[in-house]
Amino acid sequence: MKFLFRCDSSYKIGSGHLTRCLNLAKQLHGEVHFICRSLNGNINSLVNENQFTLHEIDSKDVDIEETIEEIQEVTQLFKKIQPDVIIVDHYGLGKSWERNAELFSNKILIIDDLDRRHIKANILDQNYRNSPPKFYKESDSNLFLGPEYCLLAKQFRKAIVPVRKHDNVDSIMIFFGGSDIHSQTLRMVKLINRFPLDINWEIVIGAQNKDLKKIRDIAITSPNINVHFNIDYMADLMLSSDLFFGAGGSTSWERAKVGLPSLCMSLAENQVGLAENLHEQGSCDYLGKHTEVSDKMIINKILFAVQNQVFRKRLTDKGLSLQVGSKFCTLLNFLTD
Repeated sequence: MKFLFRCDSSYKIGSGHLTRCLNLAKQLHGEVHFICRSLNGNINSLVNENQFTLHEIDSKDVDIEETIEEIQEVTQLFKKIQPDVIIVDHYGLGKSWERNAELFSNKILIIDDLDRRHIKANILDQNYRNSPPKFYKESDSNLFLGPEYCLLAKQFRKAIVPVRKHDNVDSIMIFFGGSDIHSQTLRMVKLINRFPLDINWEIVIGAQNKDLKKIRDIAITSPNINVHFNIDYMADLMLSSDLFFGAGGSTSWERAKVGLPSLCMSLAENQVGLAENLHEQGSCDYLGKHTEVSDKMIINKILFAVQNQVFRKRLTDKGLSLQVGSKFCTLLNFLTD
């Protein structure tokens, strides 16, 4: 079978869309192609590194949810590749793109988590909600809804989660996504010396982070700060950490999967709904938008979490209850049938 993915990554868009598509692609047996734009700060090289075929489209840089026009370019690639399955994960592509894709494949999977309306197709929305949007209930589409269908990396799907002990907090993990265009990692590193804690701080930095040198310059003077750059052992680090503080994006599912107690802020508007829903469900503590959360609020919330083992245990238990990725094989079987 031939599988064709359409997704992008950049400083503005982040790395989440391409990363989760790669997680799925690695489990497919067949010929795998990716169509990606050559945007500023992309991680398209990961496609080739994983032995998949990359087709790059030249394009101007756009905002996360800005509608893009590319019918002519992708149509040429559709004709060339002749895919059996088309998988699209993009906030800037909608019904017109999907209708065009229908002409070239009998099976289309649309990955979306913004409650947008789509053509009659197969839709994966891994968000947690108390109840699905009304138009999902009325839809004729084949729906894969909820974190059970989450596209986790193999290291998380295979992770054996130990019974966490919440007696002490010895290490706190900090991660604000692959690009962190708002420099929240640097902000946190500068705050660490204000914590009266004998704790190891595990600072995770994505490949697109522009503040790497500044962060390393600060960390080299602080023996309790460990910098992890562009790592492939995220699951192990989350399993060994006692508390998380960072962005409320796609790693929310990874943290829930391994039961890591989490405090988060939203860095983009599309993260707000997810963070609010998970806060209400109880698997993370959402402080608010990064522009509205003060340094004092961050310090006080982390200190509260460190000193309150009942609070941390509740976050762990609620996260594990989501059963993240438990139905991944169901989705995989559907795509390859």
